[in-house]
Amino acid sequence: MLMGMINQSLEKLWCSRAYLLCASAIAMRRTCWGLSPGPRKGVRDKWSRATTAKRKTEPPEDSQSPGGILESHDLPTYRHQLAPACAMASAEPLTALSRWYLYAIHGYFCEVMFTAAWEFVVNFNWKFPGVTSVWALFIYGTSILIVERMYLRLRGRCPLLVRCLIYTLWTYLWEFTTGFILRQFNACPWDYSQFDFDFMGLITLEYAVPWFCGSLIMEQFIIRNTLRLRFDKDAEPGLPGGPLALANGHVKTD
Repeated sequence: MLMGMINQSLEKLWCSRAYLLCASAIAMRRTCWGLSPGPRKGVRDKWSRATTAKRKTEPPEDSQSPGGILESHDLPTYRHQLAPACAMASAEPLTALSRWYLYAIHGYFCEVMFTAAWEFVVNFNWKFPGVTSVWALFIYGTSILIVERMYLRLRGRCPLLVRCLIYTLWTYLWEFTTGFILRQFNACPWDYSQFDFDFMGLITLEYAVPWFCGSLIMEQFIIRNTLRLRFDKDAEPGLPGGPLALANGHVKTD
């Protein structure tokens, strides 16, 4: 009886010692791998929930400043990063035909406003009669679309004034070419024969400065802003565009 109790006590002591050795080996192994033993079950559950909530609200590391601290000016950017990726997936650049249409309307409008202003300056006509031709839609739309291609190729190679000079030379070439073709069908809507420095009545040097200034405005305001416009093909007309709102085709930011 006594020997049996002694044997049971020895077995329990051996099992306890073996358990302690196994626990020590596991703890040493976790330490070697850079792992912490971890909290108890109740504390571990609370820690897990707190860590999950922190990950949901904490911004990604690449959106933080170099010091790892989220600056106040980074908050709008971070909010837009949280928006679903599908919100921008449907936003596409304008097609070439859409851009041509915008350029044509812009040129048509400028033609009317310029001729109205010219009539007022020369004849003091308070009626501001602006005149143009339907051919101006094709002429301006095509010309500015070609200038857009020039801008994309030259913007990193030439300074602004040089680019505007190139646009002005192109404008003279395009005006002469289209005017010469239309004149063959008695359809040319302009005639510069009354100017001193005209050539065949199709172009004139008196318009060099206006064309240069127009080229500057065309690149800096018309072409650059048109290239920023986006179509949201999945948006319903008259309804909000979702978490990432669009305003006038531009991505709306705070």
